[in-house]
Amino acid sequence: MKIVFSLCFASMLAIGAHAKEPYVDLRNVNIQGEVVEVSSPNVLKLEAIQHGKRRHFWVDIIHVDFGELRNKSCAKGEDIFRSTPLEIACEDMTKRIKGKTVQIEVTEWSQPILKGYVFHNQTNLNHELITEGKYPVDYTQTRDANLVVLEKKARCQRVGIWSSKLGIAEEDLKCQL
Repeated sequence: MKIVFSLCFASMLAIGAHAKEPYVDLRNVNIQGEVVEVSSPNVLKLEAIQHGKRRHFWVDIIHVDFGELRNKSCAKGEDIFRSTPLEIACEDMTKRIKGKTVQIEVTEWSQPILKGYVFHNQTNLNHELITEGKYPVDYTQTRDANLVVLEKKARCQRVGIWSSKLGIAEEDLKCQL
């Protein structure tokens, strides 16, 4: 009986020791494929060939604050003659990358939508959107100093959403620092 008990105890110790080993995620962090759809201004549908099979991924662009446009559908509504901010944002993203080959650096494998950086022609789209003044940095996701510098340059150059800030003393003061 002591032998059976000692074997059971030893096997439980071995299982407990094995469970404490660190988990290593072996999924590839880089996915390359063609953007087949802009589902919303911040979500892209990507078609990639992996292991000889065609797969689709939905990717959320991180660190960019899309504000009220986040996760709003780019599907055409009935108001085809009105240009809403959502339609403008969807059209801009569609012209920018739909049908083009991009590389995704995945930062989070949450399902059904992956999160990460989008690269096209060695250009980081996430950073490009901030640099062009299309959107501000999403400070709820990051405090990355590089992104803050990109946003500050866009503010000081008065591009995109920052163009209407000309002559506001508080904005001018930020550029002098």
